[in-house]
Amino acid sequence: MFSKLSTLFIALSSINCFAITDEQLAKGVISKESLVEQIAHSKHYSVHQFIKNLPIYAYKLTTGVESEIPEVILKNIGKIDNTQYSSDYFKKNIGSAVALQLRGSEFDFYVIDKDKFNNLYRQVSIPDVMEKNIKLTNFLLHSKIGYIFSENNANLVGIIKLDPVNMIKMSEVGFSIKDEITIESPWEEQTKPAGIDAYLVYESDKKAYYMVNVEENGLPIGYIPNK
Repeated sequence: MFSKLSTLFIALSSINCFAITDEQLAKGVISKESLVEQIAHSKHYSVHQFIKNLPIYAYKLTTGVESEIPEVILKNIGKIDNTQYSSDYFKKNIGSAVALQLRGSEFDFYVIDKDKFNNLYRQVSIPDVMEKNIKLTNFLLHSKIGYIFSENNANLVGIIKLDPVNMIKMSEVGFSIKDEITIESPWEEQTKPAGIDAYLVYESDKKAYYMVNVEENGLPIGYIPNK
């Protein structure tokens, strides 16, 4: 297995390597191009297919103005993988939504790419989510975000992802489980904590990978194997 520094060194020294900015290099961030290059040269990995089997809640982005998103949601967006969304990213995704799911007993909130929201998700009723995803419902209702359920907020919706997703384990393409790894994703940076694995999903339209961190059971957050 390669450490993060070894991976960066190989990517930078390769004849076909892509440029990483000085700021990214100083932070230990692996660029989108370098990640694609590394996986293209990896030979011993499997493609794992997963599906979302339960509907979740989401908070619709109607204006792109961050101050109009409930503070408890805004403070927790991207918290699991240290993703920092820019103001421009919120504006680009007006009409999409913030996914409101969990990893264990932690909020796992993230902005869904607008194209994916329109093409890969189906909206379902709030009662449908309450009935089928009891764990998520009970947790959110008794958390700091619970108040949004009692305000008849039109921006709170139920959604479910329809299509299976192909993923690659980071440990199978040269990243050590013991290391913390930060990558440049199609939107912002994402981080895999030290001591656990994570998965990568390729975005063909953006020619880049994004990261999906795992739950305690080792499965990508919110997914089950597509058997």
